[in-house]
Amino acid sequence: MPGGNPDQRRARLEEVRRIAADLNDRARSLAMNLLPNGHEENGGRYWRVKNFAGDAGQALCIDIAGDNIGQWTNFASCKGASDWSGDMLDLVARVRFRGRKKDAIDWARSILGHDNLDPARLAVEQARRAERQRSAEQAAKAKAEQMLRSARGLFLNRAGARPIIDTPAEWYLAARGIDLSLLEVDGTRYVPRGLAFHPAVTCKEAGEGVRLPALIARVLDGKGQHVATHRTWLAQDAAGTWGKAPVPNPKMTLARYQDADGGGYIPIWKGVCRRTLADITPGTDVYASEGIEDALSVAVVRPDRRVIAAVSISNIGNLVLPPQAGRLVIIGQNDGDDSPAAKTLATAIARQHARGREVAIIRPPADFKDFNDWLCGKRMRKEAA
Repeated sequence: MPGGNPDQRRARLEEVRRIAADLNDRARSLAMNLLPNGHEENGGRYWRVKNFAGDAGQALCIDIAGDNIGQWTNFASCKGASDWSGDMLDLVARVRFRGRKKDAIDWARSILGHDNLDPARLAVEQARRAERQRSAEQAAKAKAEQMLRSARGLFLNRAGARPIIDTPAEWYLAARGIDLSLLEVDGTRYVPRGLAFHPAVTCKEAGEGVRLPALIARVLDGKGQHVATHRTWLAQDAAGTWGKAPVPNPKMTLARYQDADGGGYIPIWKGVCRRTLADITPGTDVYASEGIEDALSVAVVRPDRRVIAAVSISNIGNLVLPPQAGRLVIIGQNDGDDSPAAKTLATAIARQHARGREVAIIRPPADFKDFNDWLCGKRMRKEAA
């Protein structure tokens, strides 16, 4: 019988689970061996590289410690794609064997010594693994709940959050050419309530226990629930101008948004339709950028438009707009046609088309990187011929 009888198939499946679990336990050494050009982040919790080829960068993030040890996410891809996430066995297959799982299993079986496990030892290992899995799942759930409480807590007045007007957050945006006073409809000025200023947000990038002022933004799910908080840490330069803090990653999101129901997004500007996104007027186009600054750059020039930010390019593919919405209009950037960003965007668009959503793209003139640079008049430098 092809594939063996049910007992044999169950035995093989259990062996694969056992191999994957053992590789996950060795995530730190394995990740560093497979992808030596990576770097540690968040106190040694993550190992980050650009891609499965091992180039230096950020997009591929591997948990090498903590509750989710051995799990990885490829932020250059989209949720649901085959290369979006996986475990260490999946990583071995992609890095060493061009995705061939069978070869990865054979390789792992050899280095782990699973060929020589006797039945008694196997039973003990299985019991230990099951207990570790239960403990890890409970810890991961508790941590996710704590992160969500912390993300929502940043917006509490008693925690220090303030409306964005007349704060360093507004002054930072003004330095980027974004005048929030232009956000008005029919002569009435509105303040984006999804954005706020917080004077002291923990920034591990700056050191243990360090807190910095930040522009904070609510990330909502398709039902309008607050599922995460995006943070842009701020600092003043010698001239007193507010800009992004001089840390490796001045923009980070607290709590997970990629798995949110309907896709996570930052509500930037409602436009002429002052309803929630879920209740948007039929036929209304939704403009979506990757980041806050590009979204606001479009909103202050065209305040009649509904504008959101998707936090990342790949997450554009996760957005599920309400059925009565019009087109998804992507606020694009002038990335090279063969760039990772362009490929990620193409994947995101394909996912939207698969849902039946009509998609359009707008871009600034070719000599500007993005809409915020266009707003500020910052042209891209031309490389010498």
